[in-house]
Amino acid sequence: MQFDYPVNSRTELLRVYKAQVADGVIGLLADEAECCKARFHEFFGAGSPKDGWGHIAREVRLLGLVCGGLERFGRSPSKTRDAALDAIASFKRSNRMLKELNDEPEFVFAAMKIRDQFEQDKDLERLQLMIEGLARVVEALDGKAVQKKASSIYSRRQRTKLAVLLTPLFECQFGAKATPVGGDRPLLNEDVNDWTRFFQMAASLVWGEQATPDRQRVLRAALWPND
Repeated sequence: MQFDYPVNSRTELLRVYKAQVADGVIGLLADEAECCKARFHEFFGAGSPKDGWGHIAREVRLLGLVCGGLERFGRSPSKTRDAALDAIASFKRSNRMLKELNDEPEFVFAAMKIRDQFEQDKDLERLQLMIEGLARVVEALDGKAVQKKASSIYSRRQRTKLAVLLTPLFECQFGAKATPVGGDRPLLNEDVNDWTRFFQMAASLVWGEQATPDRQRVLRAALWPND
């Protein structure tokens, strides 16, 4: 699983972070430190970070800026469908124009100086396959189940990204491996380890998420982010 990191400069991250604190979007560091500590203990966390909760609060906020939200910003499904229909219309025009050009002896003669007729025929076949493929995509976009699944996949990807980003911070500050206990079955906060509680604390700070859906699978996926 590969991730995109839109902001990769710590200087830029700190600038955005300070601006959000000044605007009241993010709380003051001392308040956020107390919030992180309280939530971690609320989730039955027992350890303490090496550099204090102020450090944790700031780093979690910076990683949250890198990670982004749970909702994907971009075209709505209906606009995506319209764009796909426009592409189909464009490919059909190109297909029709190529067929018309292939009826022109001058075009055929000039084209065959560059490549043979077989390659020209393959161009038409590829265009037709693209048209048919896009038509199937449009049919899929008409289904709300597909839209819901796409949104769910994106949200899980974002949660996994946050877990990957949090891993070195947790291991450095708590001196333990960022490895969840148990399998894929959901576990209560009192039955997990401090890594899982730390992740839940961070998710609650970044997204207001008190109970991450499918948390065990998310944290297990973060162990192998490149798979």
